[in-house]
Amino acid sequence: MPDQRIHIGSREPITRAGGMHSYIRGLAGGQTSLGLDPMIIDNVQPDGQFNLWSDSREPGTIELSTLDVLEYHLAYSARPILAKDRMLGRHPRRVMHFHGPWYSEGRAQGNSALRSAAKWLYEADTYRRFDSFITASDAFAKALSRGFGVSPNRITTVYPGVDLERFNPSMQQADARKALGIDPDRLTFSCVRRLEPRMGIHLAIEAMENFPQAQLVIAGIGSLKSELESKISMLGLSDRVFMLGRVPDEALVTVYRAADVVLVPTTSLEGFGMIVLEAMASGIPVVSSRVGGLPEAMGPFANDWCFEPGSVDSLSDAIRRALKESEATSITRAYAETRSFSEMAKAVEAAIAQS
Repeated sequence: MPDQRIHIGSREPITRAGGMHSYIRGLAGGQTSLGLDPMIIDNVQPDGQFNLWSDSREPGTIELSTLDVLEYHLAYSARPILAKDRMLGRHPRRVMHFHGPWYSEGRAQGNSALRSAAKWLYEADTYRRFDSFITASDAFAKALSRGFGVSPNRITTVYPGVDLERFNPSMQQADARKALGIDPDRLTFSCVRRLEPRMGIHLAIEAMENFPQAQLVIAGIGSLKSELESKISMLGLSDRVFMLGRVPDEALVTVYRAADVVLVPTTSLEGFGMIVLEAMASGIPVVSSRVGGLPEAMGPFANDWCFEPGSVDSLSDAIRRALKESEATSITRAYAETRSFSEMAKAVEAAIAQS
């Protein structure tokens, strides 16, 4: 019988869109390719109840008390499961996949200093219960060590993978633009981000003034929707900047393939940025800010296609450099092919074995 791998996700369904959920599903798929038997716990409730999600199979049942290794992904959903372990007197090996400082993300979204401090205490108390940690970038390994006092010896960086079958260059650009209802002949930029302050979407909008011949599609939802719509109108860009709202995961490749360049203008707290690999696997060049783990995600393109965070001029210059790359489809796809989920799973297994 294959070895089981259990991922403890969040209080939300694992099928929900988002980088962390994609990471968990992708890692589970990579573990399956290695002959392992991964399952994902989601909808974790404060009382420790949860759902069990099993990719491409009928959901079964699992008794956590029989397992030797548990892979966690969030502090706030970890605590109910940890409480059960304590009641049972168990001490399984616990691995935390650190997806970023919860307290810092809340602070960036407007949480008060008091609430942020409470979140930090909650996180710090949770992390002290873990044997080892896996981060998606060296940048977040440093954030974990500096922010919570975790020894670097307990942290391993494993770069995420990408679904190379799902994200590919097969869709024609004109077909993708037609599907989105935009001008098929116009220079096009895409931005797939939550509409939150740290995502820097306002920079992408402002950059459009430097590209009067271009159009921009923005996929995502969030608290800044009305503010960004007002900005688009104020700048007179309503005829060439389009907000698509929530885009299902299965339609993301259409948003990428519609673009000549994908923009990732984050201003803070980016652990890796899986959309970088998704877009590149789709054969599209990516321009990203030099924030957090984004330069690590950009790999060999970081020097030319990264820009200084917060600078519209630097963003515009990076876009121009990316547009000059005549072989963008082949070189970005070739890079993405080095980052499969199976290779990611191998690295995670090695990290757990050495912890």
